[in-house]
Amino acid sequence: METVAISVKLPPFWPHSPRLWFAQAEAQFALRHVSASLTKYYHVIASLPDSVAPDVDDLLEPAGDAPYETLKRRLLERYGESDDDRFNALMNSARAGDIKPSQLLREMRRNCGKDLDPNTGFFKKLFLQRLPLNIQMILRANTYSNIEEMANKADELIALSNNGSSSICAVKKVNGDKAPTLEERIEDLEERFRSLIRRPDDAPRTPSPKRRSSSRARRHTSPVCYFHRKFGKRTARDLMAVGSSGKRVRCLFFVQERSYGMRFLVDTGSEVSVVPYNATRRSQLHTADIPQLTAANGTRIDVVGSRELTVDLGFTRPMKWKFIVARIAQPILGADFLRHFNLLVDLKHQRLVDMTSWTFSNGLVKTSNTKVVSCLRHGSDHNLKILEKYPSLTSCFRTSKPATHTNHH
Repeated sequence: METVAISVKLPPFWPHSPRLWFAQAEAQFALRHVSASLTKYYHVIASLPDSVAPDVDDLLEPAGDAPYETLKRRLLERYGESDDDRFNALMNSARAGDIKPSQLLREMRRNCGKDLDPNTGFFKKLFLQRLPLNIQMILRANTYSNIEEMANKADELIALSNNGSSSICAVKKVNGDKAPTLEERIEDLEERFRSLIRRPDDAPRTPSPKRRSSSRARRHTSPVCYFHRKFGKRTARDLMAVGSSGKRVRCLFFVQERSYGMRFLVDTGSEVSVVPYNATRRSQLHTADIPQLTAANGTRIDVVGSRELTVDLGFTRPMKWKFIVARIAQPILGADFLRHFNLLVDLKHQRLVDMTSWTFSNGLVKTSNTKVVSCLRHGSDHNLKILEKYPSLTSCFRTSKPATHTNHH
């Protein structure tokens, strides 16, 4: 027994990873044919570092007929992850934009343990949801024998996408000599297209004096308007909308912020991002370097100051930004925020797409007839005086009633 005790040398206990430590310890016990529970108990006690001494004082005496099993269970309870911890880690695992898909799979399998089979459809959906959208579409279009094969294929696809820029440069260099020939073919096609659509009476570019005088004479004597005389009754060029009745209904895109509970209006026409003054405490307000803001219709906006916010839109990274605080009713995410964090507005699918990690945050498109600040700009502009006369130029709207038309002759 003394020979066995000398030959077994366990590493110091790892409080941060107790399950892995016990797996290594039991592997050495099996190789050295150590089966007595009391012997295993003393080997584990000898491997406990002094940093865990305050937490194991009550475990220093063997308990019952299975002291090793009792000691192992209590150490795992104190230093191991609980079921709630592993569930939260599984549902909030890192996305594949941060680590390789195969590493992500190993982390998810470790969190679920033996409670969930990785080859079930539910687990595969959890795994695919954390991959970039373009990788998801490729993987869903193919079949795989197991999830490890799917993860390895995802590793290859991400490696190819990361090397895409250099491949494009190489293709441009090889095909550079053929560019003039391609341009010539395009010009030839354009010329053929122009010849097909050219009207016979459009050909003469410089009419003779005689022809000009005859057309001038017809202009004063003929009671028929020019377009009817030239193209006949089948023309529709004189049909034009001159007015629109009905109520303005604006289509607006919103995203929900989770930390502060604000619902932001996503406005790509706004140069700056703004939060309302009534949602800001005075202690959070910075009044230095207050900019001047003007709405697109020329209305001056009352700016109070600025404020730094770390917004949570559901992406994998925090987004800290300096917002302008103004007396407006609706928080706005402007072009400065979208450009800085590389966000794409996908109105068709009603979501914001993070082009850095290929993750997305679902939003909501709503129709509203309430007045909102649709566009913000720094400073003042001479052209704003013109825009004040035509407010419809700076607001996107649709009408709830059909437009009226008038024929001009």
